[in-house]
Amino acid sequence: MSLERHFKKGKFHGKLIDYYENGLVKSMEHYKNGTLDGKQSEYYSNGTYKVIEYYRRGKRINEREDYYENGQLSLVCEYKRGLPKDWKSFNQNGEIDAYGTYKKDEKIILFNRNNDSELK
Repeated sequence: MSLERHFKKGKFHGKLIDYYENGLVKSMEHYKNGTLDGKQSEYYSNGTYKVIEYYRRGKRINEREDYYENGQLSLVCEYKRGLPKDWKSFNQNGEIDAYGTYKKDEKIILFNRNNDSELK
């Protein structure tokens, strides 16, 4: 495994890239003056995405996407002000397994396919 990183005034700045032994990218992070800023991504050893998320000044923004090793989307979670908001999880066939929201750091499930019900 190898690591590529850049510094500015002793702090991470720019891309930080971690590689698998096979030479493929394991993770890629973007830093600005030592703080996560921009697209962050993790990859499986076959080169497909594992996680994609975005940061601004160290806080998560927009959406985080998680993937199965076959490339199928497994989870989407929306972030506002650095905190999780609405989320959906998918099975490997691409069907929604569950969805919900977060309120005060508590995960609330509004629908769960395993229970075959929708909660109000």
